Amino acid sequence: MEMLSGFQIEKENRKKIDPVLFYIMMLLLGTGLTFLFSSSYPNALRLDKAPEYFLKRQLVMVGAGIIGAAVFAAVPIEKLKKSVPFFLISFFYSISCCSYSRQRNTGRKKMDSACRAFFPAF
Repeated sequence: MEMLSGFQIEKENRKKIDPVLFYIMMLLLGTGLTFLFSSSYPNALRLDKAPEYFLKRQLVMVGAGIIGAAVFAAVPIEKLKKSVPFFLISFFYSISCCSYSRQRNTGRKKMDSACRAFFPAF
């Protein structure tokens, strides 16, 4: 096969998944879920919940993440490049809404956001 006048660009198949990366992701996901189950089992029993309560909640979030990743991977890169400013504005807005804190007379700092309030360990 001879080269005509330069290099030929090979078209890359975007639908193909890298098997090594996929297996490493599944290994990390399985390991994380195993650690989550083994560490949350006593807490679930202490809270009078089913032993796999926290594992089921995490599996729902894993499923949502996989669906989100599949949708994100199906979007052409040109559309993603056009929506970068929207993502940046959304990111910084969410950080600014959720990161302010106020001091109480207890000597502990309380972190407040629109949906939660908690006391960090620092």
